[in-house]
Amino acid sequence: MPTGAPVAYQVAHLDWGPRYEYDLADDADVPLMHERVVREAQTPEDLLAPLNADMLRSHWQALFLPGPARAAGESRFPELASPAAAAA
Repeated sequence: MPTGAPVAYQVAHLDWGPRYEYDLADDADVPLMHERVVREAQTPEDLLAPLNADMLRSHWQALFLPGPARAAGESRFPELASPAAAAA
């Protein structure tokens, strides 16, 4: 990983896998990290620390999330809903 690359480290209770470091300059790591945080968060603090709002907004529609997690996110932040869903 290049020096100075943005990196996010996951808390073990959010990411049970062997990898706890995400390269935020890598387009594959960004949605993976956000999916895991949204799916596994147990408290509001779990969501606040690791998530990047701009990255989350830009990747939201492509994230593989359980229906209730997606619905809760889009209910709280309507700008995350797809244009088709928002029009319905």
